[in-house]
Amino acid sequence: MVSLIGLGLGEGSNLAITQISSASFWAWMYLVVFGSLGAFSAYVWLLGNAPPKQISSYAFVNPVVAVFLGWWLADELVNARILVACIIMVSAVALIKRYGGNRTVKPKTS
Repeated sequence: MVSLIGLGLGEGSNLAITQISSASFWAWMYLVVFGSLGAFSAYVWLLGNAPPKQISSYAFVNPVVAVFLGWWLADELVNARILVACIIMVSAVALIKRYGGNRTVKPKTS
């Protein structure tokens, strides 16, 4: 979708197709298939089968998974700052899981 919007805005003139390697093309295709279609299908399934507080925790967990996959598969740097950020995100998920239950809101009385 983002690619179509970019093309619609005229960014296609900056694209040099001959400069795209086959590795880059297949990496992009992998992201289109598994990163978009697969993940979206799993998310839609979760919407019907899991509580909202657990579903929303993906926003905290995905960056942590991405950091460690990048470190493991692509030798990306993981420094102390990144580790602290990961600990904060995992802690946030734990807090949501522990204390994020449904709370009733008391109506204001005049």
